[in-house]
Amino acid sequence: MIIGLSSKSLRMFLTAAILYGAGGSQATATTIVAVRNSQEVVLAADSKDRQLDETTSVSCKIFSCGNYFIAIAGVRELRVGKLEFNAPMLVGQACQTPGNATEIMTRLTDSLIQPFTHVMSEWASINPTRYRQSVEKKEAYLNILLVGFEQETPLIVERDVIAPAVISSGVVIHSLTQNDKLPAAGVSYVFIGRHEGIDEFVRSRRAFWGLGLIEGAKFLVSYEIADIPDLVGPPIDVVSITKEGPKWVQRKAQCQGPRKKAVP
Repeated sequence: MIIGLSSKSLRMFLTAAILYGAGGSQATATTIVAVRNSQEVVLAADSKDRQLDETTSVSCKIFSCGNYFIAIAGVRELRVGKLEFNAPMLVGQACQTPGNATEIMTRLTDSLIQPFTHVMSEWASINPTRYRQSVEKKEAYLNILLVGFEQETPLIVERDVIAPAVISSGVVIHSLTQNDKLPAAGVSYVFIGRHEGIDEFVRSRRAFWGLGLIEGAKFLVSYEIADIPDLVGPPIDVVSITKEGPKWVQRKAQCQGPRKKAVP
């Protein structure tokens, strides 16, 4: 018997002690917006991490990678028993070797698959019911965005690594690349993480991007923060990349410094 715990505290205790075996943790939630036109690409992200034991923290979700920037949503970090998956660390390792966007994203994806599969398999074996629920709720995934310039054209590359209901069947990889030349007034964008609210907002407001890419991206992340504040939260980090190079529009202090340029 556990004495002196409220129902919420008891739920948090059981989540940490039972679901993950010897105190596992998972960083979930995030809203990330990538948008480009013919001259610029902008990447914006919230800062809230929400663990499955309902605790929260502030984290860095955008990382520089040579001439590119990478953002991560979904299961960015997960510890189950003695197994640990750390996507930001793997991003840092993948970015130590130069390459173009395709080479970097392929190298990163390849390095993620095995540890992601192993930790998910352990989770499924320890608590198959909770694992299945996470798959059904589309929580057992990892989203990666890479943005930058190639051949004077702004690009967005997306990789989704998705855990299936039966983990032994192997993870599913989805890929999307936006690198076509846009017309002067053209805009293309990708949202990852939690974006239910902003999907509907953008669909019903075609002239929205007239605000400009930076203001538009900041607004959309703010919109999702207001819509689901338990899962998405400030401050918002924003980076803009043009032919002249990258510029941080806003960046929280804990994510600044040389270390954050290579290894989160």
